[in-house]
Amino acid sequence: MKTLIKITIILAVLLAIFFTMKDSRRIKNLHTLYPRLTLNDSLKGRVDKLHIEKGAIFVSIEGKCYFIHTAANYLYPQIHLHKTLAIGDSIIKHSGNDSIFLYKENIEFIFVNDKRINR
Repeated sequence: MKTLIKITIILAVLLAIFFTMKDSRRIKNLHTLYPRLTLNDSLKGRVDKLHIEKGAIFVSIEGKCYFIHTAANYLYPQIHLHKTLAIGDSIIKHSGNDSIFLYKENIEFIFVNDKRINR
C-alpha cells in the first residue's frame, strides 16, 4: 500500500513538471511570434487574432502581431485592456506615443502601454 502511494506521488510530481515545461514552451513560442509593442511602434486597424495568456495580450492587427504586456485604466468598469479587447475592435497607437486608443461599438477607450492609469 505504501509503495502505491509513493508511486502515485512520484507520478503526480512528474506530470506537474511535464505540463509546466509544456506550458513554458508554448508561452516562449508566443513571445517569439508576437514581438513586444514598443513606444516606436504604430498600429491602426482591426483586431483579427487575439490570445490572452495570464493577462498578457498577444494580438494581431490586420496581420501584424504584437505582445502587449499590460495596460489598465481605472476609469472603466473593465479596467484591464485584456478584459476589454475583442476580435473586431479597432486599435490606434501612434509612433512615439504610448497611448493605445481602443474603439469598441463606437466607444473610445484609452489605455497606456505598460501602465496602469487613473488609480
